[in-house]
Parts: sequence; C-alpha cells; structure tokens
Amino acid sequence: MEFAPQTINGVEAWDLFLRCQTQVRISPGGRIIGLDQTAILSACEMLGYDNIITFILINSAEAGMLSGLGKSDHGD
Repeated sequence: MEFAPQTINGVEAWDLFLRCQTQVRISPGGRIIGLDQTAILSACEMLGYDNIITFILINSAEAGMLSGLGKSDHGD
C-alpha cells in the first residue's frame, strides 16, 4: 500500500488515530475543527507510545482528516 506506515512510530500513530478518531473538537457551528489533543496525548501515554514522534505524526493525520472533510463539505 502506498500510504501504509513504514516505521513502528508510524504504526503507533495510525493505531492511535484509529482509536481516537472520534475524539474531535467541534466549532460552535457544528463543524469538526481538529482532534482533541489532550485526549490524544493521554491515550498515547496510556499505550506507552513515544509521545513526541507520535504526536507529530498525529498532526499529519489530523491535517489529512481535515482536508478530506473540507472536500466532502464542498461535494468534491
């Protein structure tokens, strides 16, 4: 797979993203504006993952999620 995680940190970040994908921040208008970083970091620590590297990778996953949501909002 083209976008499959290539490192243990990537696998951990993807696992964390899948576990926490419902932990989102919502704007007053009801739109998803990002992940709940406090919940993500808490889960990261509980799972024993490398906080710094995983957090950096989660930010990339969040950006992709928001990009995808933005496209779906516009019917793309």
